[in-house]
Amino acid sequence: MTGSSARSEGETAWERLRRRKAVQWGIAYAAAAWVFLQVLEYVAESFDWPASIRRFALIALLLGLPIVIVMAWYHGDRGVQRVSRTELGILTLLFLSAGTFLWLYYDADEDSLPVNVSGEAGTIAPPMASPRVPRLAVMPLDNLSPDPADAYFADGLHDEILGALATSPDLQVISRTTMRAYRDVRKTVRQIAAEIGASHVLEGSVRRSGTRVRLLVQLIDATDDRPMWSESFDRNIEDALSLQQEIAAEVATTLNLRTSSSAASYPTTSNPEAYDLYLKARILDERNDFSHASMEEVEELCSRAIGIDPNYSAAYTLRAISRLRRLWFFADLSEDEWRSIPTDIDSANRLSPDGAHVLRARAMRHYYADMDYRDALGAAREGQRTYPYDADLREIEGLVLRRLGDFDAAVAAFRNLIGSEPTNAPYAYLLAETLRMSLQYTEASAAAHAYLERASPDALVTWEELLSQAFRDSDASALMLYPDEHAGKTDADSLWSLRTQALRLYGDEPALAEHLVNSTAEWIPDNGGFVTPVALHTGFGRLLLGESGAPAEAREILEHAANVSRFPAREYNFAFLEAGAALLAGDLQRARERALRAERLMPASRDWILAGQVSIDCAVILAWAGARQEAVDLLRRSLDTPNGVTPLQLRNDPLLTKPLSGYEGYDALKANLPERWGT
Repeated sequence: MTGSSARSEGETAWERLRRRKAVQWGIAYAAAAWVFLQVLEYVAESFDWPASIRRFALIALLLGLPIVIVMAWYHGDRGVQRVSRTELGILTLLFLSAGTFLWLYYDADEDSLPVNVSGEAGTIAPPMASPRVPRLAVMPLDNLSPDPADAYFADGLHDEILGALATSPDLQVISRTTMRAYRDVRKTVRQIAAEIGASHVLEGSVRRSGTRVRLLVQLIDATDDRPMWSESFDRNIEDALSLQQEIAAEVATTLNLRTSSSAASYPTTSNPEAYDLYLKARILDERNDFSHASMEEVEELCSRAIGIDPNYSAAYTLRAISRLRRLWFFADLSEDEWRSIPTDIDSANRLSPDGAHVLRARAMRHYYADMDYRDALGAAREGQRTYPYDADLREIEGLVLRRLGDFDAAVAAFRNLIGSEPTNAPYAYLLAETLRMSLQYTEASAAAHAYLERASPDALVTWEELLSQAFRDSDASALMLYPDEHAGKTDADSLWSLRTQALRLYGDEPALAEHLVNSTAEWIPDNGGFVTPVALHTGFGRLLLGESGAPAEAREILEHAANVSRFPAREYNFAFLEAGAALLAGDLQRARERALRAERLMPASRDWILAGQVSIDCAVILAWAGARQEAVDLLRRSLDTPNGVTPLQLRNDPLLTKPLSGYEGYDALKANLPERWGT
């Protein structure tokens, strides 16, 4: 017997592994793999690579460990280079096993990706609940309270439960905007789940009577209508304020889900009065009617809630978001309100670090206040790393992408949203609007029509279908019927704005002049990021009627301009309002200078959506100021800009046709449109 053989027979398995350097090779491999994963994590975050790449790399490295150990066993202690048949057989088996496992994993991982929309215009793939990620529909709670005025409590509690459940990284919770449409709908759980692609449904009822709250909830497996968990909560209002967290924990346990680290810090309060005020504010905000008065009321309710409980994180973010919207649509914030926005977001983050509501507010601040769309996109994507199924963050991403001019990516984002939630009207509207803004009129009309065919009628989706058809066919007749048919279905100010647009595109000059001069609107929420006060529209109505100016309206516009001047990112809007005021005051040279400045301050490279609208409105001012060639040049450039002027508007809009009528350059522009516009 040789010395080597004797030594081998007396060794333990661990000693033999060390002698053959399998341990050393394994440790070196693990260290190298760890370094590689750290570098991959950094690169993946920098370039927004999907998480599946990191998961795939980790699994591949784990599968590689036994291969390294086998190679060390045969080559480690003596440096043998030749591969024996036994070693080759073992390695072949390991490689085949690893390859099969990776192939099966990749196939399963693809099944768990968000639902994609088919490339065919207007068609959407039905939503599928992934076997790996449950899709939960939280039905609106039935309100059994004796006082009908307590309906807000049921709606607010529904939103709170939905929000708490959405903190789980392993659960896709269908958005509240989709679920609101199923209030009072007489359909079975299985029917609703099939329509929205839910694998599970949470339903229940709530009764509030005085200081008592009784909540009944049950979780149902939608595939066979089988109840999986149910519970009855009967408590004093003070003890009911954390119900959403308890329910989220029970659902997570029943479905074997992880809970996010932020779930424990879900924004709530221990004060019933503060909670009541916040629920009222939240439900008012969820109406999403873009009403100036509603926004002010939301902020006032949140301020009262914060006054009662200064540690109420959710109230801070809701107040900040409402003020951001009021800034975006109306530029009507006091200095103190403007300065409170970052303070509120910081306060919320201190109380609920990196909660979903904080990350949304942070992204919206970059979007609405700073108009820094790249930072907004980064914030939205950063939030999705923690909350991959947060529909609000995914919506913000789509909105930002189109501002950056990446319309294909924006369309894909909204198609994925509507593919996941095919009955969601706001997503359908955003998809159709984005397609229309990017001059894809046929596709926009088809997308809107597809939604209206499968879901309940929606006023804004209907408008987008009609508007896209009008631009495609150069015929605005159908738009003229819309305002009367939808009176009462949307707020009065928005309806006034839509009627204005219809009259301009149809070309009814007398009716447009009367409509503008006799405005009933208080605020016009039609141009996010670009305030055009009612006084400006009234002034244009007076010009259409042949009046030489409108000094009273000019003074009112300057008051709005003073508000806008507070916000550094809105200098283009300030210059435009100065131009409008100068025009109505009779100072045509200043109107020309300020209109040209406004257009220069908003190039397409800054905001691909606003650039088109600013160009059209500045061209109108230039035309009325007598700078007709400059107006025509601006309109020509606007024809090549998303959301810019269209042949229909060039030919029909009285605000253009009246001041430019008979001008040779204008007639030539209409007669020689770019090839892509056809005739």
